[in-house]
Amino acid sequence: MLIGLDSQSQIMLPAFQGTYYAQAVANPCSGIISIGDAYQGGKVAYILQSDDPGYDANFCQGLIAATSDQGSGIRWHNGVNTDVSTGTAIGTGPGNTNASIVSMLGDAGAYTYAAGICADYSVTEGGVTYDDWFLPSKDELNPLYINRAAIGGFVSSSPYTYWTSSQSALGYAWSQDFGGGYSGNQNSQLQKGYTYNIRAVRNFSTLSIGDAYQGGIVAYIFQSGDPGYIAGEIHGLIAATSEQSSSMQWGGYSGQNFATTTAAAIGTGLANTDNIITRQQDNIPANALDFDGSDDYV
Repeated sequence: MLIGLDSQSQIMLPAFQGTYYAQAVANPCSGIISIGDAYQGGKVAYILQSDDPGYDANFCQGLIAATSDQGSGIRWHNGVNTDVSTGTAIGTGPGNTNASIVSMLGDAGAYTYAAGICADYSVTEGGVTYDDWFLPSKDELNPLYINRAAIGGFVSSSPYTYWTSSQSALGYAWSQDFGGGYSGNQNSQLQKGYTYNIRAVRNFSTLSIGDAYQGGIVAYIFQSGDPGYIAGEIHGLIAATSEQSSSMQWGGYSGQNFATTTAAAIGTGLANTDNIITRQQDNIPANALDFDGSDDYV
């Protein structure tokens, strides 16, 4: 059953059907999350668009910015001009940050340069620790400038410049002036030894493996090629949070083995379970079929 249908935009609100989660969307974040929302340790800074690297119509994905700067007066490098292989596109920030750390080294938790300080950042919210932050690439930082009012916490006095994780040449890296938004002009490629501001970001998805959701834990999200995969929708499996029993036989509770038709593929578990129950109704423990008041676990 699909719920929350808007007949004009064809947006479906998320709904689980037994072990299957389904969401059919025109914009995968529409009605779910917006720029500036507090989410997963920071503020939603950008939502991936259809022409962005890594965009998937099945998922609401984007960037979260930390709620405040991780430093000011920070150099891009560790005091030595090292050639670091980096990219500028959306999606390259984590790799850029890791490449900088591999090149410039230092001790985790005590880095003194831009990428390392962002990687060191960690915040705990609602009992969950978010520690996968990075220095944004050139194309990842620009949305923070565009949405700076909704994100908040940026510097209000000179220098307004923020580092990106993208090297432009040996000794130089891309930056952006949040006072005027100069991206791609003379103010962008600056010497790595200059000291400026930094703001960490992290990637987000509104549904991930391990998330607590509707009575259990998200255990699997269907991929292209899986039986039951439908482009433009999300389907997957939720696992119960604990075992429903131990020392249980597979079947034959009356002491007799029986033959039944089953299959091994993704999507066949529910039919397998129904077939086993049909073949032997007697002595099936109620807790095997009615976990937590829901009869759609398999």
